[in-house]
Amino acid sequence: MSLIKNYIEDENIVVSDFETLEGVEFVECHFKGQDFLGESLANTKFIECTFEKCNLSNCSTTGASFRDAKFNESKLLGLNFTTCNSLSDLSFDHCLMDLCIFQALKLKATRFHECSLKGADFSDADLGKTDFTRCNLENTLFNGADLREADLREAANYFIEPAWTKIKGARFSMPEAMTLFKGLGIIVD
Repeated sequence: MSLIKNYIEDENIVVSDFETLEGVEFVECHFKGQDFLGESLANTKFIECTFEKCNLSNCSTTGASFRDAKFNESKLLGLNFTTCNSLSDLSFDHCLMDLCIFQALKLKATRFHECSLKGADFSDADLGKTDFTRCNLENTLFNGADLREADLREAANYFIEPAWTKIKGARFSMPEAMTLFKGLGIIVD
């Protein structure tokens, strides 16, 4: 399939069939085992699409849209989601997402379940009701983020500064919840 049409619906997609993915609108498409490594997704729309065991690491996302997109067991290393045109209703399960940038984005009720988000940047992001269950959040930044009613149960390696982050109603589990005291200067023996 060469890229003649810019609208593709309800297909199982093989990325190598396209000269470029830029500007294509994919609706209800399924990507399985595809390697997008370093590809430009500029102005590409993914609406109600599923990515299973795909590699989207270091892709250019300038002007891209992801709406009601699901990522399962995929690698998204170093993606800068702040350059996307539209993000909504996203779900990430068992994904490798180290060094991703989500600064100041509205990601309310996003699901990050059992993901590695080491070194990710959520500074100033709206993460209310977001699910971080069982995520590795080592060196992840949350400064200025809104984590109200977020679920961080069984999440590991995070440091959240309560003075700079909204956490009312967020759910934490022990022993990791003890790190919240560190940001307040409280010593627990």
